[in-house]
Amino acid sequence: MNHNFLDFKIPENYGKGIIIIASDTFKSFLREKRFYISFAYYFVLPIFLLFLQSGELVVQTGTGIAIYYAQLNTANFVKGLFLTLFPGQIFLAILCSDQIASGIENDTLSLILSKPTYHSEIVLGKFFGLVSILAILQIPSMSFVYYYNLIRYDAEFPFAFYTSLDEVVVMFILILLLQSMIIGLTLMISSIFDRSLYAILSSILSLFIISSISNNQTNLEDGINYFNLGDYIDAILPAIFFNLNKLDPEPNIALLLFLVLFLISLFLFFTNLILNRKELF
Repeated sequence: MNHNFLDFKIPENYGKGIIIIASDTFKSFLREKRFYISFAYYFVLPIFLLFLQSGELVVQTGTGIAIYYAQLNTANFVKGLFLTLFPGQIFLAILCSDQIASGIENDTLSLILSKPTYHSEIVLGKFFGLVSILAILQIPSMSFVYYYNLIRYDAEFPFAFYTSLDEVVVMFILILLLQSMIIGLTLMISSIFDRSLYAILSSILSLFIISSISNNQTNLEDGINYFNLGDYIDAILPAIFFNLNKLDPEPNIALLLFLVLFLISLFLFFTNLILNRKELF
C-alpha cells in the first residue's frame, strides 16, 4: 500500500507499523549471530579492558577524586571504544547498514508494503529498533565502567554512587544520540542500494571520508570541530560533569545538540524519500 510522502494528513492508524517493525527488528537481531558479536564487543570487551587496567597503581583516592576520574575515564573509554572511526563507527555500520538493503534484496519490504504500512513507518521502525538494541547492549557496560572507577578510587558509598547517577544517565543519552546519527546515515545509504554488501561497503567508505574531512575542519569561532563526534563528547560532557574542567572557550551546547538532532532527522527524511521513489510494490 503505497502512500504519498508529502501527504500532511496523518491517518488514525499511523504509528502501529513503527512499533511492529521496531519489535520485529529487535527480535530478529536477537536471533542472529551478530547479537552475540555485539554482546562481546559492547559488554565483554569493556570488562576485559578494565581487567587489564586494574593493575595500574592508584595514588590519590577519595570521593572527589573518585567521581572526577570516574567521569573522565568513562567518557574517554566509551568515546574511544564506541565512537572512534576504528573500530566503533565501523562496527556500528556493519551492524546496521544492511537493514533496508537486505529487505529490498529478499523482497521482505515488498511484503511489508503490501499491507497498510507507510514507508516512513518502515524507516522509523528500523531506526528505533536498532537504537533500542544499542541501548540495552550499552547500559550495562557504561554503568559498569563508571562504577568500577568509583570503587577503584575509593569513593564513599552510597553517597558518591547515587549523587552521580543522573550524570551517568545524561552521558548515556548523549552517546546514544551520536550513535543514532550514525545509524541514520547508514539507513539512508542502505536505502540507496538493493544489495546488502554494497550498502555495508558504502557505509564504511562514507564514514571514512567524513572522518577524514572532520580531521581537517574546525569551527573558527569557538575552536570546536562540529564534524568530529569526539569533539561533541569533549564539548558537552564538561558541562554535565561538574568535576570536569570546561573547555575554553566554552562551546554552544544547544547548537551542538541541535545539529545532532537535525542530522538524525535529515538522514531519516532522505531515507524515507528514497524508499518512496523506489518501486518496491
